[in-house]
Amino acid sequence: MRLTVRIIISVLVVTFTLTFTASDTAVGAAAPKEFHVFNAIRYAGTPDLSAYGIKPVNVIYEAGLNDPPAAFSKVRRYSSIKVSHAAKSAMQHQNTLVVLDMETWGWNADAMRKYLEVIREFRGVNPYSKISMFGVMPTHGYLLYNAFSRNKPSLVNSWEKLQRIATPIMSEVDALTPSVYTMGPNTKAWAQEAKLMVQRARQEAPGKPVYVFVWPQYYAGSSGCKPGSINAQFLPAAVWRNELETLYPIADGVVLWSPPWACSGDGRAVEHPRFSADMPWFTETIRFMKSHSIK
Repeated sequence: MRLTVRIIISVLVVTFTLTFTASDTAVGAAAPKEFHVFNAIRYAGTPDLSAYGIKPVNVIYEAGLNDPPAAFSKVRRYSSIKVSHAAKSAMQHQNTLVVLDMETWGWNADAMRKYLEVIREFRGVNPYSKISMFGVMPTHGYLLYNAFSRNKPSLVNSWEKLQRIATPIMSEVDALTPSVYTMGPNTKAWAQEAKLMVQRARQEAPGKPVYVFVWPQYYAGSSGCKPGSINAQFLPAAVWRNELETLYPIADGVVLWSPPWACSGDGRAVEHPRFSADMPWFTETIRFMKSHSIK
């Protein structure tokens, strides 16, 4: 009888200890979400930002993949020699994500065929690097921003139709890198766009990471600087931080991107800022990373 009691007590003690330990681990040792921040900033003097926990990314632009004539020419072809050279160069840093940025041929079935040819030629030379294509899935996020900021739901339907064109590429890439740039001052519309873009990426390529291209300036496109416009002006730090916080729970990371230029405060002049760790958008990025233990 005494032996039986001792056994029961021992079992109860062990059970209690295991239960308490498991509960304590679940509550007190929750691992932070895996989230990556990549550096594709092009301001003059931008250094290697690895010391901040910001990873390199190999964005290969059209000049490194295509032959003349100028960009956006329908007759422009990719160069097998350039693609091979880019692939060989990427092998020197096999753990660095490669993003192919090709926008010449527009958005149609024939363009997708050409993009696939480039990806396959690249992989034929370099089967080791992880590859993505800039802005391919989802694409045309500005349609969503306009749909939500101008209350035009028909634009969402237009956006949906465009996404179907890129389906063949989904099985060929290792990650998705859509861009969700800031098209205007409507932060609510931007957040709605971002969430739908990432949601669609998850649907089209389950299990593949989604790294969103973000730009710490308002979008400018080919229109450049204009008096009275916010084109290419730096985002307020609070807006930038809100964008990062919006993307943190839904994406797997962000690619910090910029051109080498910006517009002046009055929108009139083109400036060429030098990178500084004191830039408001950058200091806010570091605060964001520290708050989420991103390393």
